[in-house]
Amino acid sequence: GEKIQFLKNLDVDANVDISGNVDIAGNLTVEGLSTLNGGTLTLGDAATDNVVFGADVNSNIIPNTDDAYDLGTATQELRNIFIDGTAHIDRLDIDENATITGTLGVTNTVTFNDTLGVTGATTLNSTLGVGGVTTLNDQLNVNAPVEIAGASSFIHLPDDTEIHVGTG
Repeated sequence: GEKIQFLKNLDVDANVDISGNVDIAGNLTVEGLSTLNGGTLTLGDAATDNVVFGADVNSNIIPNTDDAYDLGTATQELRNIFIDGTAHIDRLDIDENATITGTLGVTNTVTFNDTLGVTGATTLNSTLGVGGVTTLNDQLNVNAPVEIAGASSFIHLPDDTEIHVGTG
């Protein structure tokens, strides 16, 4: 096909309808509302390209395929996530520290592979399995039968410890 070449600016004060492709070798600046309709929208063609948002996102961000895409990588992590509402997470893997303000409710098994520090009242409504040395620095109230089992099970109590057995 034939081409029209403009050696200076082109100003159009009316609508422009283009039924073919548009290739732009320089920058494109659009003022006003923009609507991009169609199939796939691709931004960038290399990992060195950037997409920069200078505005707020005003819609849901929904992946096309469930459980197929990541947000960040192990070497390109997002810094902070601010969520107001419920986070539905299939698996939570915390690399460093986690602080929970409020109530933590756990329905199934929880495994701790290092130190668990708890400040304040803690209620366990099921089995607590402990492997290794456990230190309690305050009062322990037990309102159910206690079983201590193992080949060399023992409880070490300091000399000034009081033990109350019974109903009161």
